[in-house]
Amino acid sequence: MKSTSRKQPKISVIVLYYNAKEYIDQLFPSLQQQTYKNYEVIVVDNASSDDGLAYIKKKYPWAKTIQNKQNLGFSEGNNVALRKAKGDILVLVNHDVVLLPHTLSLIAEAMQSDEKIGILGGPYIYLHAKDKVKSADIIKILNHDLDVHMVSGSLMAIKKEIIKKIGLLDKEYFLYWEDADFCYRAIQAGFRVLFKHDLIYYHASGGSTRIREEASQKWNLLRHFSKEDYFITYLFYRNEMMFSLLNEELFSFFRRLATIKMRVLYHLFLRFNKIPLLSFYLGLAYLFCHRKELLKIRAERQRKRTVSDNVIKKLQREKDWYAKKIRALQKS
Repeated sequence: MKSTSRKQPKISVIVLYYNAKEYIDQLFPSLQQQTYKNYEVIVVDNASSDDGLAYIKKKYPWAKTIQNKQNLGFSEGNNVALRKAKGDILVLVNHDVVLLPHTLSLIAEAMQSDEKIGILGGPYIYLHAKDKVKSADIIKILNHDLDVHMVSGSLMAIKKEIIKKIGLLDKEYFLYWEDADFCYRAIQAGFRVLFKHDLIYYHASGGSTRIREEASQKWNLLRHFSKEDYFITYLFYRNEMMFSLLNEELFSFFRRLATIKMRVLYHLFLRFNKIPLLSFYLGLAYLFCHRKELLKIRAERQRKRTVSDNVIKKLQREKDWYAKKIRALQKS
């Protein structure tokens, strides 16, 4: 897709695809309908077992495609495309997302408005609620942009300059917490992470991992996984602890461990689910076995720290307050 204006920065839209053919004809038409014209679309197939990539090649031949020989997870799966992307702005898009026509225009405009803005995201409406919740309803709740601690990897716009300064997504996460880690590193490098109030999109949420997520504050706090999702549950708990160890201050790390333990006990005694407890201890075992390399990374990141956890927690509390209101709107 060729530029119609030299002043428009090139945008690379990266779609990480994995066994989600039912979403293809929702996402790709929304990419075609963008009012912004200077962009490319790169689809990375993460070793899917369905014929989704072949379908994309046939029906949407304008999209560039990459096929991984094995499932590299969210982080490295996206990194494959990030290394090849030609854009000045890189936009990660989940395969279960639907964009509004002005999405890329809003991203380009915001990124050009302040050189300190490094990462950009926005609120989403659950796909199942799109007929009853409109963009105007969201804007009534949140009518201004927020500096935040992180934005969701389901739609994350990144200035290429950040990649050059802090590197790619950390492939060790595989799935979960990689977006939080990346945003945290960007903040410590002096960049702003912006939650743009009118950058609204639709998201199935859970379509990428086949885990059902409900629009409720309780879900986000207690994060209930089914007993069948052993590996996914392990990754979630391990990665949360790894994120904290690598990035947060020591007091914050031990406080987070205590909070996780409370969640685990909730699952054990009230939901009769032992998997979170097992995942918690396996996660601790992982941290112990890899303590040498993890502590080395932690020391380097703490040495470069420019923003305290208290400042970041303040950003998180403000975003969480609005997020709670937006979720409640979609649940009602």
